[in-house]
Amino acid sequence: MLLGLGANAQEVLSSIEFKQNSTDYEKIGNYTDTWKSTDEKWVFKGFNNNKNGWDFIAGGRKNNASEPYFYTGVYAAPVSKIVIGIAARYTASAITSATLYVADTNTFENAVKTSLTLPTGANSDWTITIPNPAENKYYKVGLVIPSQKSNGQAISINKITVYGKSDKADAEYAFSKASVCAPLGSSIDAPDFTCAEGAPAPEYVSSNTDVATVNSATGAVTIVGVGTAEISAKSESNDKFLAGSASYKVYVGQPVNSIAETMAITDKATLLYINYPLTVAFKNFNNTFACNGNDFIQVYGTQPAYTVGDVIPAGWIGCYDLFNKTTPEIINPIDMPEATENNGFTPAKVSEITTADVNKVVTIENVVFAEATPSTKDNFTGTVNGSEVAMRNNYTIKGVEAGTYNVTGVVAIYSGKAQFNVTGYEKVVDTGIADIVADENAPVEYFNLQGIRVENPENGLYIRRQGNKVTKVIVK
Repeated sequence: MLLGLGANAQEVLSSIEFKQNSTDYEKIGNYTDTWKSTDEKWVFKGFNNNKNGWDFIAGGRKNNASEPYFYTGVYAAPVSKIVIGIAARYTASAITSATLYVADTNTFENAVKTSLTLPTGANSDWTITIPNPAENKYYKVGLVIPSQKSNGQAISINKITVYGKSDKADAEYAFSKASVCAPLGSSIDAPDFTCAEGAPAPEYVSSNTDVATVNSATGAVTIVGVGTAEISAKSESNDKFLAGSASYKVYVGQPVNSIAETMAITDKATLLYINYPLTVAFKNFNNTFACNGNDFIQVYGTQPAYTVGDVIPAGWIGCYDLFNKTTPEIINPIDMPEATENNGFTPAKVSEITTADVNKVVTIENVVFAEATPSTKDNFTGTVNGSEVAMRNNYTIKGVEAGTYNVTGVVAIYSGKAQFNVTGYEKVVDTGIADIVADENAPVEYFNLQGIRVENPENGLYIRRQGNKVTKVIVK
């Protein structure tokens, strides 16, 4: 465990990790009972593990105040710190106080109490430094949580580790990467492994040999099936070094080479290796609409800060689902790479939306809004050539004043009909050319908006001149 050298090194004395279907602790399905780990090193009260159905334990009761806690001990070595992994559910304002208790017995009579600073945020480590470390003590962390609106939302914990001081050197085990993605049927190059000079050679172990096996001596990995495996390098402590430990994840996906192949997947739990590039057409928080050729797909989940036109390279993992039974979507992306280039993106221009445009990003030209559009998530309408078009501000885009606009958006299906989810507005600028009386027998001429004459106008907006009459027209 890489935590320092010599007298400042810290050794893991005990650790408990919360995982689905774990047999390392009792099953519990409420927020009131007391339960233990299988080895009886850990005791919990007021934390729910959903009968081992979660990858965390949760605290905080609906309509009731609670004081959940856990304790551990006793340790022959002086405990230097306790590190608590805070999972996704966490609201600092929901917790009144947190206290550390250190005592000679697990009844915690005459315990030394220390008020604790609350965790910094969700998905972080809460490190509790032990004042005046001593041998043979019990340690308890207790919370005070007032009545909540929902169960289990105040705090969630995925791992707790107790560290003690040691005079041994750290083995300094480390891998150069935290994870590797690969398609089924390929091979992988394991990340580089490093350790302290003189540290014992590790034994390599795979957590899931149905996905990947590893040579215990060399660390060479062989892909076996689709899924996730953790490859660990471990060693026992000896007279000079602490126990060594480091790991990385291997994600193996079924290769898909196009959006069409992705959409053919029927099991949304299957990991897919995205083996084609995507161009970003629209980005909104964790939603990215992207295209490969004329096909579009939404990507939802944690990802880099892409901008429109960015090219997302192939070589990452995700799962396929049909959002709201209508929108193709890659969910839970893993190791999405940074964009390598930006080639821009120009939406197709349409005068109306049809089912052929569903799941595409398009621009409807010359949409007339009789009143300002909403900035909130609401439905509204616009008019194109006298026909009403249903729209929705699904992405809370800033509204615009009444007028004529070219409107870009994502075409979706709602209640069996095409609906336009707006992503941006471009105001159509009036050229200032006024209508005057025309000679109906005069020849017709067309000019683009730059004033250049066009012999055979195609789809788009043009200036039409017939005799003395000049107007703007849409050619379809």
